[in-house]
Amino acid sequence: MLRETFLKGSDMRRLCAILASLVAATSAFAEEQRYERVISAVSMSFEPAVGEDRVLLILGPKNRADLYIYRGVDKTDAPLTPAFVKEDVTWNGPKASGRRPSLEVSDKGSLLIHSGESFNQRHYDQTLTVVFRDNNFLIVGVTREEEGLYDYEHRRQSCDLNLLTGKGKENGKPVRVKAQPIKLSEWSDFRLPHECAI
Repeated sequence: MLRETFLKGSDMRRLCAILASLVAATSAFAEEQRYERVISAVSMSFEPAVGEDRVLLILGPKNRADLYIYRGVDKTDAPLTPAFVKEDVTWNGPKASGRRPSLEVSDKGSLLIHSGESFNQRHYDQTLTVVFRDNNFLIVGVTREEEGLYDYEHRRQSCDLNLLTGKGKENGKPVRVKAQPIKLSEWSDFRLPHECAI
């Protein structure tokens, strides 16, 4: 004979409270684990009306760095939830073969993502300039210097491109590029402008 068991109202509320506390504890632990892997962090404001934003570079798998952006952190007491996450935004070089990426705020208030690598007689330094426009985080500038041995030949390449104006320099000489920013969500090493590739 089957017996049906029903929770009383008070028991149901108690069970829900226990489950909620477990979820909160799990989320807090995950957030704590995330903060333990912070490589670099800055406070800035992509939009003054929104308030202060916090941007973090978090150590991801396989020596990659993930970017977390929290909006309006000074206007809420609620638990912080990232408004934007870009996994694998750049390389996080281990001590033997690179350097830690870092974040900076430019004089104009843009976000700068610095990265670099030095390995196997090759070296590069790169900076991505990021702004928030039309409800998107956009890469509007790419600066890169690279040199080293490629196929037993020493090569060197540099670029400084403004993707808003289409103006830039390649190996110190003026160039024109397509005036089209790259969505940060779509960025990868494969999106590097050919003027910057060695």
